[in-house]
Amino acid sequence: MSTPLKTASHSLPRKRASLTIRPADAPGRYVVKDSTTNAFFQIGEEEFFLLSQLMGPNTKANLRREFAKRFGAPLSSGDLTDFIENGLKYGLLDDGTTPLDSTQRPNRRLKGENPLYFRYRLFDPDRILSRIEPAIRFVWTIEFVVASLLLIATAAIVAIANRGEWVSMFPDKLTWQTAALTFFFILVATLFHEFAHGLTCKHFGGKVHEIGAMMILFMPCMYCNVSDAWLFRERWKRIAVGIAGTFLDMIAWALMTLLWRATDQDSFVNYAAWLLSSVCLGRTFFNLTPLLKLDGYYVLSDWLRVPNLSSDGPERLRNTVQWFLWGSPRPKPHPKGTVLLAWGAANWLFMCFFLYAIVVSFFAIDAGPLTIFKTVFSAYAGFMIGKSVLKVFFSREIFRMLRSRPRHTLAWVGGFAGLAFVLMIPVQDRAVGTFSVRPATHIDVVATEAGFLQQIKLNEGDSVASGATIAAIRLPSLESEIAGAEALVREAFAELRRISVGPRPEEIQQQQDAVAQADQWLDRARRQLEVARLSHQQQLVRLDYRIARADLVAKQANATADYSRKLVQVQALTGHQQRQNEQHAAMSALEADRMKSVKSQRETIAYAEQEAEVVRRQRALADEESKLRLLSLGGRSEDIEAQKSQLRQLEQQLELLKQTRQRLAIAAPVSGLIITSHLCEQNGKFVQQGELICVIEESKSVLAEIAIPERRQHRIEVGQQVELRPFAMSTEIIATTVERKAPSVTESIIESTSMVTVYCRLATNDATILSGTTGAARVYLGRRPIGAIIAGRIASFAQTQIWHW
Repeated sequence: MSTPLKTASHSLPRKRASLTIRPADAPGRYVVKDSTTNAFFQIGEEEFFLLSQLMGPNTKANLRREFAKRFGAPLSSGDLTDFIENGLKYGLLDDGTTPLDSTQRPNRRLKGENPLYFRYRLFDPDRILSRIEPAIRFVWTIEFVVASLLLIATAAIVAIANRGEWVSMFPDKLTWQTAALTFFFILVATLFHEFAHGLTCKHFGGKVHEIGAMMILFMPCMYCNVSDAWLFRERWKRIAVGIAGTFLDMIAWALMTLLWRATDQDSFVNYAAWLLSSVCLGRTFFNLTPLLKLDGYYVLSDWLRVPNLSSDGPERLRNTVQWFLWGSPRPKPHPKGTVLLAWGAANWLFMCFFLYAIVVSFFAIDAGPLTIFKTVFSAYAGFMIGKSVLKVFFSREIFRMLRSRPRHTLAWVGGFAGLAFVLMIPVQDRAVGTFSVRPATHIDVVATEAGFLQQIKLNEGDSVASGATIAAIRLPSLESEIAGAEALVREAFAELRRISVGPRPEEIQQQQDAVAQADQWLDRARRQLEVARLSHQQQLVRLDYRIARADLVAKQANATADYSRKLVQVQALTGHQQRQNEQHAAMSALEADRMKSVKSQRETIAYAEQEAEVVRRQRALADEESKLRLLSLGGRSEDIEAQKSQLRQLEQQLELLKQTRQRLAIAAPVSGLIITSHLCEQNGKFVQQGELICVIEESKSVLAEIAIPERRQHRIEVGQQVELRPFAMSTEIIATTVERKAPSVTESIIESTSMVTVYCRLATNDATILSGTTGAARVYLGRRPIGAIIAGRIASFAQTQIWHW
C-alpha cells in the first residue's frame, strides 16, 4: 500500500543533478548512473520520460497529461505515486528533505553485504589512468589485437607440444620458495589485470574512481570498479572492458611460455617464467568461469543483456522450484527466463560442489596447531553456503501451502503415504558386480632344462592328452658329458679292484729292483764324494804353493822398489825406472792377494755339490724302501673306503645326467587346451630352466570370479543364487550358485574401492564361454522390504564412510 507523500500536491520532487542517463544497446532501455554513490540503474522508456519531465518544477496533473500525450495511455495516480516513492528510495529524485552531499562517498565496507562476497575500497586510480592511457593507445588497435592473438596461438602450440615437461616440473618445485614467489606473482599479475580493466574503460570515455580488494567464497581477489562501462551504448565496448584483464593475462602467459621454452632449464629465468606462466594460466581459468563474479560472469551478462544475472538467476530458480514443489505463484514470463533458470541451476550445482568440498575438508582435518581455526572456518563456510543451497527448496512457502493450499498438501501427504507403502514391499535384495571366467585348472608348462626347443607340433587351441609330448629340449653337450661320466665310473671301479686285490709279485720284485738300484746310486755318490775330497785337498796344496811364491815375488819387488828410491836420490837411477819398479811391486802384492782369495773361495765351495747328491740318493733309497714296505703290507681299508666313496659320487653324477636326458622330453601334465599363441614358432628358441613354454587349461569346468564391493560382502553366503550375463552374449543369462568367498579383500584399481571376490563354478561345455570372458553378475541375497534395503545401504555407508570422521 502506498504511503502519502510529504511534498505538496501541486509540486513534485526533481531529478537529482548527479544523475547521468545514457541509452542502452537494447531499444527502449536506458542506463542511469548516480555519480554521487556510483550506483547504476536500468530503466525503460516510460521511466526515462518521467525523469525527463522532472528536470524542473512540475505537478501531478501536468505530468499525467504529458504522459498521456506521449504514450497515448493514461498514467494512474497510484503508478505515479509508486514511481516517485521508488525514485526517492533509490536516490533518483530529490524532494529537498534528504540532501546528499556531492562529496560523500559510499562506505568502504558495504553494510549487509554477503560475507562470502564483499569488497573493500583501497584508492582512486583515475589520475594515474589518465596519465597512462594516452601513452599506450596502440594496444586498442586492431593490429595489436591480431598480433596478440597470433602470439597466444604460437604459445599454445608450444605449450601443447611440451605439456609433459611443463607438468613434470610441479613435483620438484613444491617448496616454500615457490609458494612465496607465487604469492608475489599473483599480486603483481592481479594489479596489472585490474589496471587493464581501468585503462580500457578510460580509453572508451568512462571514469574509474575505485580499486579495492574483495573476497569471493573466501578467496582473496582485487577489483577495479568499471561500472561506467554500463553507460557505453555499444555492447562490444562493455565486453572489451570486461575481457581486457584476462586478455592481458593471456598475453603475459604467452610471453612467459615462450621465454620458458627458450631459456636454460637450470636458470632462474626459466624457473620464474614457468611459474609466472602457471599463475597467469590459473588466473585465466578462474576469471573466465561464468559462475564466479569475475570477468567471465560480466562478459556473459553483457552478451546475454542480463545485467543482474547473479541475483535474478538464483531467484528465478528458487521461484520455479517452489512453484513446482509447494504451489507458490508461478514465475512471471521473462524474455530471458530460460537463460536465468539455466544460470541459476548451474550456480546452484556449483554451490553444492563447493559445499561438498567444504564438508570433506572439514572431516579430513588432522590434529595440529591450526585445528581450531580450520574447524571454525569450515563450519562457518559450510553453514553460509548450505543456507544458499537449501534456500532454493525450503522457505515460508511450505507453511503457506499447509495453510492455504489443501490440494498440494494432500498431494504431498499422499506421496509420502505411497512412498511408505512402496518401502514396505519386499523385493529381492542383490549384490551386483563384474565377473571374469577362468578355468578351474590352469597349468603353466615350463622348461625343465636350459636348451634349444624342438619337436613342437601343437599350436594354440589344440587339445592335448595327459602325458603327451609337447616339445623336446636339445642339449648339444649332454651326450658327451654322459660318455665322460661313464668312463670316469669305469676308471674308479678298476682302481677300487686294484686296491682291494693288493700288489702282485711282479710289482714287489720290481720295487725290490728299484731299492737295489737306489742303493747302487747311493754308493756311486759316496765314491764321487771321496774323489772330490781328495781333489779338493790337492787343489788347496797347489794354491798354498802359489800363494807362497806370490808372497816371495812381492817381497822381492818391494825390496827392489826401496832400493830404486835410494838410487834416485843419489841420481844413479832415472825416475822412469823407479816408477816401473814400484808398479811391479804393487802388481805382485795384488797377485798374492788374488791367490789368497781363490783359496778362500775353494775352501768355501769345497765339495758341497757331491755332498748334496749323496743326501738326495739317501732320500731316494728311503722312498723306494718305504714303497717296498707298503707293497709288502697290501691295500689299506681307508683307501678302499675312499675309493668306494669316489665311485659312488661319480655314479650319482652319471645318474643325474641320465635323468636330465629323460627330462628333455616335455609332457603335458593334464589334459586340456593349449592357449599359448604362436607355439610352433618357438622351435629352435633357446630357453632358460623354468622359462614358460605354454599354458594348458582344462575346459571341462571353469570358475567365475565375481568382484563384489566390500560393503556388501557381509550378506553373501554359500549356495546363494547367481546370474551371470556375459558382455559377449547380451541375451543369454547363466545361472549358478555361490561356491565360496575369498578370505581377503583386494583393492580394485579400476573402481578405486575395496572388493571381495566370490567364486562360482560353471559346469559347461559351451565353446562360447572362453577363458577371460567378462560380464555383469548379480548375487541374490534374499527378499527384503525396499525400505530395509535402502536403510541398510545408508547405514553401511554411514558406518564405513562417515563414522571415522
